[in-house]
Amino acid sequence: MKAAPAAVAPATEVFHAADKHLKGNFRTGNLFPRDPVPSSDGACFEVDSEVSGRRRTPSPPFLSLASRSTIASMTSASQVTRGQQAVARPIWMPLLVLVLGTLTVTGCAHQVLMIPKVERIDVPRKFPVEAALLITPEARNAILRKHPSTTQGWIHVHEFPMGQALEDASLGTFSQVFNKVTVVRSLEEAKKRYKLYIEPLVEDFSYYNGYHWLWPAVYSRAKVRVVVGSGDMTIWDFALRCPRQREEASTWFQRFVWDSQGDAKIGESASKALVFCLREIAKKMTQDASIRQRIDGLTSVRNTP
Repeated sequence: MKAAPAAVAPATEVFHAADKHLKGNFRTGNLFPRDPVPSSDGACFEVDSEVSGRRRTPSPPFLSLASRSTIASMTSASQVTRGQQAVARPIWMPLLVLVLGTLTVTGCAHQVLMIPKVERIDVPRKFPVEAALLITPEARNAILRKHPSTTQGWIHVHEFPMGQALEDASLGTFSQVFNKVTVVRSLEEAKKRYKLYIEPLVEDFSYYNGYHWLWPAVYSRAKVRVVVGSGDMTIWDFALRCPRQREEASTWFQRFVWDSQGDAKIGESASKALVFCLREIAKKMTQDASIRQRIDGLTSVRNTP
């Protein structure tokens, strides 16, 4: 009578036993063990290389030494790859976060060209006095760095030469209101040499990219204050915030390359906002009877022998 064939272990049990065996070898550092030593119960155990007779992870009798070596090599390569990734990750990830954070906060600065164009102002009569236009060197060299006031294009920073633009626009505006306007760089000089001085200040400015009837455009707003003084006395003080000044893009292509060609439109919009404020303030000045009386009084005192 023939003996019944031995039960064959399922494939899943074979691989689970092999995986358990290899993990045990990784923990002990014995990737290429010696031949297993059989025990009294038929299972195979490996002998520790340092402490003789110490039992370790059981080795299934159906897993050959060549198979164990092949699987150990594959598992070792996988462990090394994961180790390299773990070492490399702390190096490049903080650098990436730092670069992206810097770009988000500061962005790339674009220099904007501002050329104020002051048109003719209708005034009933010029003030018959020579006035000093007070623009200090600090105000003349002022560069305004601004982000758009909306999230669209917020990463970009634009530099506006607001000081130079303020001087050019003020000179073109108030030359139409007074007989003569001369630029001075200090308050002491203005008080000493002139009966009247004008000091313009840009108190606020903002801009953003948007659309006008589905057409790309940029909008700018400014707040300008003008102080008129004589000696240590302030004669007139007035501030104005202009409505949004729109400048549309010439083509749709500018919308996609706004950084290069659109900067010109941003400068034109900012210049329009600045000129609008100064023009309206100049009109208000000529229509104010109180300041005209004071200026007429200054000229009469000056002409008295």
